Amino acid sequence: MAHRRLQLREVPTVLPALTLSAGCLVAIVWSLLSWSNYRAVLNGRLFHTSTSSFIADGVLTVLFLAIGMELSSERESGLLRDLRHAVAPLSGALGGMAGTAALTLIAGFALSSSVLTRAWGVPMATDVAFVVGALALAGPRIPRELRTFLLTLAIADDVGSLAALGIIGTSHAHLTSLVGAALLTCASWLSRRRLPLMPLLLLVPLWLSLSQAGTEPALAGVITGACLSPSLASPHLERLVQWGSSLLALPLFALSACGLNWHALQGNAPSVEPMVIIILVRLLGKALGIYAAVSLARALGAPLSPAFTRRILLGAGLLCAMGFTVPLLFARVIFGLNESAIAPITAALFAATILGGGAGIWVLRRHR
Repeated sequence: MAHRRLQLREVPTVLPALTLSAGCLVAIVWSLLSWSNYRAVLNGRLFHTSTSSFIADGVLTVLFLAIGMELSSERESGLLRDLRHAVAPLSGALGGMAGTAALTLIAGFALSSSVLTRAWGVPMATDVAFVVGALALAGPRIPRELRTFLLTLAIADDVGSLAALGIIGTSHAHLTSLVGAALLTCASWLSRRRLPLMPLLLLVPLWLSLSQAGTEPALAGVITGACLSPSLASPHLERLVQWGSSLLALPLFALSACGLNWHALQGNAPSVEPMVIIILVRLLGKALGIYAAVSLARALGAPLSPAFTRRILLGAGLLCAMGFTVPLLFARVIFGLNESAIAPITAALFAATILGGGAGIWVLRRHR
């Protein structure tokens, strides 16, 4: 009985989506009421850095740690355990990333838009929290394998987008720190069996090395989580990280990143063009890229449940248009404090999340 009382309850499926939405809603209302007050709080100093940087680089590491641990669980006992079954969702992740990036670049060059050409990586990632929460609303008709499929796909494109951000977002890279981060990553991976919690002890040194290297320090969370062995590490730790991600990291990041500068949108005609393009790219690039890549993988022999019909794949692709956590992090790194670029991108990601989620749920609920 004592052991049971000590256990943390499982994180409800829809909780991450709810806390993320709540943080986003508060940010939008607060920023629309007083943009100056909103920015003043986020630019305030906290631990010798701005509040927004502390959240993006520090608190968000908890979210990426949870994503890495999900990846590790899938590798040991889920879809990634048998690489043959992982081919289809991984292909879908690559297809969705490539589809959105290619369409953004094509539109940017065709329209001579520097915002779009620089923002090619913004629409690539999916929010795992939104996708899992939306599946709970899609009804009982969807195949039970779809949750694992989408979970693997969303984690893969999150990790891929973070890797791309870590590469292109690096400025004045410090070679010694990069080598140190690589050595710490190797140490975490090699020690995961004999010393299951060693990767967790190396998290802070790895975070500091990535920060000193000039790349994205929150990547340390994904690396550490992927190196933790779920069969050897404490189950309490995984639940604690999941709760911390749901109740702390997600709403705080949404609160710090989802504010809308209405003045930057009002009367700014050039901002309408990238906004519309990103919405279309997010919906079409994800849906068509995932559908085409998974269909190709199936044709080449990758195992995939026969329950994954065209409608299921299309609905899954539309759901993957949901999210703004990693996309907004990508945009903040690329554009910095340039609100004339950030504001339309933020509004476009909100609109694509609502449209993609609504359309995806509608398509999946019509599945027979």
